[in-house]
Amino acid sequence: MQVSAKSIITEVLSVVEASGHPAVRVSLLIDACAIFGFSANTVRVTLVKMRADRAVASPERGAYQLGKTSLELSHRVMGWRAVAERMVDWDGSWVGVYTGHLTRSDRSALRRRTRALRLVGFRELEEGLYVRPNNLRGGVPEVRELLERLGVQRTAIATRLEDLSEIDSARARDLWDCGSIVAGYTVLREELQDSTARRTELPLEEAVREAFLLGREVIRWVTLDPLLPEQMVPIAERDALVEAMIRYDEIGQALWRRYLGVEESEEAA
Repeated sequence: MQVSAKSIITEVLSVVEASGHPAVRVSLLIDACAIFGFSANTVRVTLVKMRADRAVASPERGAYQLGKTSLELSHRVMGWRAVAERMVDWDGSWVGVYTGHLTRSDRSALRRRTRALRLVGFRELEEGLYVRPNNLRGGVPEVRELLERLGVQRTAIATRLEDLSEIDSARARDLWDCGSIVAGYTVLREELQDSTARRTELPLEEAVREAFLLGREVIRWVTLDPLLPEQMVPIAERDALVEAMIRYDEIGQALWRRYLGVEESEEAA
């Protein structure tokens, strides 16, 4: 999986912020990014850009902490821990979003729309008609608002679909490869277990690198999960992966603290 100096800097500053410490010296950020092959110059250039975007702040010369935009993003990303809370029991109905009347000539808007629909778990049943099980908390109004926040035009039509025929309902279910989703949960959970078991055998830098890369992969999987209902995917399998990742994340943060020489303050604990 590709990583960037920005993602590593954000991770390190997040660990430090969660540990109750004010800031990180640039030398430590350079050392952390060096684990992944980034030069000191790349780190400094990245920090300049992040500061301009308010992704980092510098409370004193040569020291950095999370900025306003990174704090907001960090809080949103941490939502992976509570994905189960976003779901309700499925009554068999669907959320439908129709986009056939929206222009496709605006390529930027089309990319945002396609990406947003995918992020919220929609799949295309017919040209211009996207569907997903109606099992997200808040129902259609919440889905409509979420899609708008992600960049879908307000003129897209979102509605509840209750009377799909048996054939169309079966076609809708087949839009997701549920077997592959469950298999993915199992494979990733086993990778977390294997990494946890061998972490003490690895040099600290290698353990930090592995924890960061594997953790990002699992969090990405959970974040992009379509959150299908129990009738399609066993919820216990998803919950087991999330629980395993929560434990692994604690290990990863502890590894970063060791590497950075940062102890968790009593206030943060």
